Amino acid sequence: MGKADELREQIQEQMAALVASAGDVRASEQFQQWLAHVARFHHYSAGNVLLIWMQHPGATRVAGYRRWQAMGRQVRKGEKGIGILAPIPLTATTEDTETGESKQVQTGIRFKPVHVFDVKQTDGDELPEPPDWKGEGRDGRLETALLDYAAALGIEVRREESASGALGWSRKGTMAYSDKGNVPLTIAHELAHELAPDWRAEVGKRVTESLAELVAAIVCLHFGVDVGDSPANYVATWTDDPADLLRNIERGQRVASQIIDNVETRLAAENNRQ
Repeated sequence: MGKADELREQIQEQMAALVASAGDVRASEQFQQWLAHVARFHHYSAGNVLLIWMQHPGATRVAGYRRWQAMGRQVRKGEKGIGILAPIPLTATTEDTETGESKQVQTGIRFKPVHVFDVKQTDGDELPEPPDWKGEGRDGRLETALLDYAAALGIEVRREESASGALGWSRKGTMAYSDKGNVPLTIAHELAHELAPDWRAEVGKRVTESLAELVAAIVCLHFGVDVGDSPANYVATWTDDPADLLRNIERGQRVASQIIDNVETRLAAENNRQ
């Protein structure tokens, strides 16, 4: 068995363990820890985040050996790398039927095992501190940035109370939220629905709601907003199939990463104006 297969097996085994113990309190804590890592490493796939969490639970900032060198830091001798899977596109040369010219087209993808290291495994130049958005959770700036992003997408946003008691809703370019409850969580939830309108056809209504809640939880955890343990419990009961659970979590993670990147850009721009 090759190293890439070993890493895939580790992901599958860990996912199976989490699914099997979904109703257990300890499993809920494990899901919360994993979601916190997903929020921190939102540009990595959910499977790779799982590998980072399993091998180095305290990791805060990871990069490859050469990347650390380029940043003026050196991995200490004897440090053990964190094994993850890097996607490698497979290409082939074909002839353009119109022009007769040769061109490269992607035919698939394979995964190559690589190693990353946490910053605490390195020595060298001081790194600039990444922006700390943890204080932006409930002072209005996160809510404003989320709403500004929605507006930039052409979404009509309403603030209103629902007669049914629902904290929010969305329908084809319009979303609403209530001032009650965890407001950033509600806004991010409805924004997820607007950004991924195909989810319901792909996975059904129940999982779509779970995905929107997962997106909202990842976004809020990234910005330091407490979401409690309900999102973890919600996610854990989606399915008995570990591979299906991982696929759906990666669906949600992609949307969460899109929201996080745009909100950080807006918060950074606001800081520069001050």
